[in-house]
Amino acid sequence: MAKKAQAASEFLLTYGFAILAVTAAIAAISYAVVTRINMVPETCFFPAEMSCVDKPSIKNNEIKIALKNNKASQIQITEINITGCTQNNVKQVSALSNNKTYTDLPVLVDKQELFLLKTGCIFDPGQRFKGTMIVKYTNLDTGLENTASGEIKARIV
Repeated sequence: MAKKAQAASEFLLTYGFAILAVTAAIAAISYAVVTRINMVPETCFFPAEMSCVDKPSIKNNEIKIALKNNKASQIQITEINITGCTQNNVKQVSALSNNKTYTDLPVLVDKQELFLLKTGCIFDPGQRFKGTMIVKYTNLDTGLENTASGEIKARIV
C-alpha cells in the first residue's frame, strides 16, 4: 500500500510542477506582449532637410507632428500622405512663428520655420501606429520639387 501512495504522490508532484512551469511560462509571455504594446516608443524620424521637433501625438483620429524646415530657403508644401492611414486628409498646417493656420494645400513655409501638421486618419484606440509620412514640397529658390519621407511610431490614445 505504501508503494502505491508513494507512486501516486510522485505522479502528482511531477505533473503538478510541469503544469506550474507551463503556466508560469504562459504568464511571462503574456506579460511581455502586453507591456510591449503599452510601452511603444513615440518617435519621428525625418531626413535633414525637414526634422521632427517633438514626438508625434495620435488621438481622436488625428495625427499631430511638429516639423522644422531646415532648408536655407522657403518651401511650398504641395502634398502630404501617410501610409497606414485609411483616411488621408490634411486638416491643418500651422506656422508656429507667425501663428497662421492653413487648411488647404499648398502652404508656404519660411526657412528655418517650425510648423505643425494635423492630418486625419481612422484609428483603433489602444493600438500602435507605425507609418511613413511623405511630404512633397517645392524649393522656392530653385523651383525643384522634392520629397521628404519620415517614419512615425506612436501609441494611439
